[in-house]
Amino acid sequence: MDKAALLTDIFERNASRRQAQLPLLDVREELSKACSLAAFHEWEDFKTSKKADWDRIEAEVLQEMRAENGPQFPSNGWSRMAVQLKTEERFKAYAELHYGTQAYDASLYD
Repeated sequence: MDKAALLTDIFERNASRRQAQLPLLDVREELSKACSLAAFHEWEDFKTSKKADWDRIEAEVLQEMRAENGPQFPSNGWSRMAVQLKTEERFKAYAELHYGTQAYDASLYD
């Protein structure tokens, strides 16, 4: 993530707001939001680039959950969400172990 570019954008927006006689943005708050959004997009792009790994992990999760809950699993939105959550959890651990990539964590930007 290019924090200098993010800061430049914030300063440019503040210059426009100053010219329009609008309240200025809180630079720290805006930078935190911008960094969080950039980190989220980087993580999503990483997941997309490793789709084969994601699909394999998801298949393993489905197999395990179907063994526990029957062959019709997942049968509703809640159970599909459970599959997604468990897949995401395992994929995060896999990404860190195999690629040294940290997953997006919104709490880092609060």
